[in-house]
Order: sequence, then structure tokens, then C-alpha cells
Amino acid sequence: MRHAMVLLPMIVVGLALAGTASAAEDISGRYASTDGAELELELREDADGRVSGMLSGEGFAMRLDGRREGGQVVGSGSMDGIAMTFRATLQQGVLLMELAEAGYAEDRETLVFGPAATPSTAEAAPGAAADGAGVVVVNGKALGAADLARVRELYGLGIPPGDYWYDRVLGAWGVRGSQTLGFIAPGLELGGELQADASGGGTGIFVNGRELHAYDVLALQQITGPIMPGRYFITAEGLAGPEGGPALWNLRAMAAPAAGGGSNTWQSRITGASGFSDGNTGAVFLPNGGIVSYGN
Repeated sequence: MRHAMVLLPMIVVGLALAGTASAAEDISGRYASTDGAELELELREDADGRVSGMLSGEGFAMRLDGRREGGQVVGSGSMDGIAMTFRATLQQGVLLMELAEAGYAEDRETLVFGPAATPSTAEAAPGAAADGAGVVVVNGKALGAADLARVRELYGLGIPPGDYWYDRVLGAWGVRGSQTLGFIAPGLELGGELQADASGGGTGIFVNGRELHAYDVLALQQITGPIMPGRYFITAEGLAGPEGGPALWNLRAMAAPAAGGGSNTWQSRITGASGFSDGNTGAVFLPNGGIVSYGN
């Protein structure tokens, strides 16, 4: 983002946006960065498709104005006299916002947000789970009211109703049947054991017991090269190797160089995160070795 890159204290954990059918849902709501960064986003969409809101973080706040164009919202904002443009879309509960300084679209970067953990959300979920509505399922196990209350007390997490998978070793998570959609802290006692078919499978490549989604494999291969079918592990520190064997690769060290050039790749000058997109699929490589992938 040239000048704006210096001004925005943003944790960049995303990739180029593409509209999907699920993105057409009302984008109104309060969101927080999925990686724990001090970033908050509030958006309001009216019946005419006009959208307004605020993106804020430590030391800055930017007003946003835009309107819906098909499956995404496009608009503009400004901060410290610098004009910005944005595109945003909602995919399976994950909001992706692409930002660029006006006139420098090639320097765009993307932020990933999830629903903000508000008291109303956190308090409503346990009661809903208790009477069978709005159940939260993690790794095939429904969380009861006591479980959700404990999660909120210990970890400060309000979990929206849904069917999720969670990798305790890496901290990766997604909606059942999907690729990786984000990262939270590893080692949380949530739900049951990670299931091999949590992401649908079909690739023959297993990481921490989960058969990777095709988009996850594509993302991983951008930094490792071709991967033979088999069973592997990846730790939260970005160390990887064959299941039961020693760590052979350091994905943290490999991630940034892998996306170091070409019109379809980028690297954050703030966080060291990097990514790629071919217009249909893409991935971001986080500094800890984590990988978030997406596709149409």
C-alpha cells in the first residue's frame, strides 16, 4: 500500500477476493481479526445495498462507505488524508476485506475477520445449544452449555453456532468439509478428536490426522513443491515432517521466499506474511508457518 503500509498497524492474513454465492448474504455485523490482532470492523448494509462502517485498531480509525456489487461490497475510505479502496465478501462466516491505497491496486492486502465475541453472542449460544437449537459442533462433538461457558471463561471465545473442525496441534480451523479458514491458539480443549474426513478428503495427504482439502494442498505446495501422498505433521511453530518422525522442514522460514515475486504473489512489509492468487484459488503463508487457503 506504499504510504498506507507504514500507517496501518494491520496483521495481514488473507488473499485476493473472489465472489461466491455465500458472499451475497447481508454483510452487516461486528467483526474481529481472526488472529487476535487489535482490529475491529463494524459494517451496516441497508436495503438499497449501501454499506457504511468503521475499521479501527490501535492508533487509527477509518470510516468506510460503499455499496454491494453482486457477491461483494466495494467502496472507499480515508485515513490521515490518504484515500483507500476496499472490497469485502462474507464466506462461510469468514469476512475477507481487501484494502489498497487508491491508485495502487497492485499493492492490495487482505484482512481476515470472524464474528466479534460480544456478550450477547456468547451468552445466547450456551442456552441455544442446551435446547437443541444453534448447536456448536467441534470435531464431531456438540458443545453443551457448560462447555461453551468454560470456553468463554478460559479463552474468551464466543463460538457462533456451526459444525467445525479444529486442529489442536496447529491451531487451524474450518467449517466441516472445508479447507483451512483461520487460526486460533493451539492446544484448546474443544470438542472431540480431529477426524480424518473433517475437510472432505480425497487428496491422500494427511496433516495432523486430517486429510487435507485440495485447496490446502495447493497452498502447501506453493512453499514445499510437490507433496507425495502420506501422513505428516505441522506444529504451531511451523515445523513439519513425516508423522512419527523428526521435523524435516521449517515452514516459517520457507514461507516468505516462496511468494517472493510475480504479479500473483505478495508479501506484507509489516508482518512478513506472504501469499499468492491465480484468480480462482489462493493462499496466505503466516509467519508461524500456518497456511490459510481459499477457492471458488
